[in-house]
Amino acid sequence: LALRGHVDKLDAAGNKNVRNFLSVLQLLAQYDPILQSHFDHARKNPGSVSYLSPEIQNEFIIILASNVRNQLLIDIRKNKYYGILFDSTPDLAHREQMSEVIRYVDVNFDKREVVIKESFLGYNEIHGKDVASLEDVIVKRLESDNIPLQNCRSQCYDNAAAMSGHLSGVHQRICAKNNKALFVNCDNH
Repeated sequence: LALRGHVDKLDAAGNKNVRNFLSVLQLLAQYDPILQSHFDHARKNPGSVSYLSPEIQNEFIIILASNVRNQLLIDIRKNKYYGILFDSTPDLAHREQMSEVIRYVDVNFDKREVVIKESFLGYNEIHGKDVASLEDVIVKRLESDNIPLQNCRSQCYDNAAAMSGHLSGVHQRICAKNNKALFVNCDNH
């Protein structure tokens, strides 16, 4: 649910443009006396800290996203072997960004289940589209995620020559560092 709306005031009853975040919290406050007392305190003391501003909402989003990302990384590391999928595209501000997706096999020995998972870990801004720059972004991203490149078993990119070039593409450079990281064209993944 998007956090849309333009009205950030608690006493905006009847206004249809109240932010969704506040609307949901006000609904929950009808059933939660502690949350209701927090709203009552914020209404009576307009200058007090209420943790309801758009800035706080953004902090909540960042904290939640960080926790989800960290849990995904824990799952990836637990299962050891993985495949990488990186693709670049410009964003709305025309900055080049590269998406990072890790594919891995999640084995649950207790339930005797094997599930193939793909986890989107985020976007990375890139400053060059040459092979060396793209390789550097990928290797540094894996290092910062504490995912050893030696455990990579596949790599998947689009058809761009810088990524999939058979003589000097990124996949050749990654193979030079780990010859077990087989290249799979993104059409086939």
